[in-house]
Formats: sequence, structure tokens, C-alpha cells
Amino acid sequence: MLLYEKGDYDATEPLFREALAMRRNLFAGDHSDVAESLNDVAAGARAGRSLSPVSNLAR
Repeated sequence: MLLYEKGDYDATEPLFREALAMRRNLFAGDHSDVAESLNDVAAGARAGRSLSPVSNLAR
């Protein structure tokens, strides 16, 4: 989260996506940790203004 707080959104996106992939592998179904990672990816994209690729993540 330090990179995110510094505004380095380009560096945070791959890390947030990696965390999302790991959590999806660990937790089946609708799990709050997966939702948290989805939120992190979306927040980073929103802050970096790159929302179009994020819409596919929830599927």
C-alpha cells in the first residue's frame, strides 16, 4: 500500500492483480478476501484513471 499512497499507480497495479490471482486460487466462491483484492485493483485503476481493463476482473 505504500506505493499506492505515494501515487505510484503503475507500480501498484501488477501487485494488486497478483494478490487478486493468489486469493482467487486460495479461496473458493464469494470470499471477502477476494472482494478486498477486487476493490484494491479497482481503486488503483480509478486513481490512475485506467478503468476500462478493470471491468473484466469481476467476471
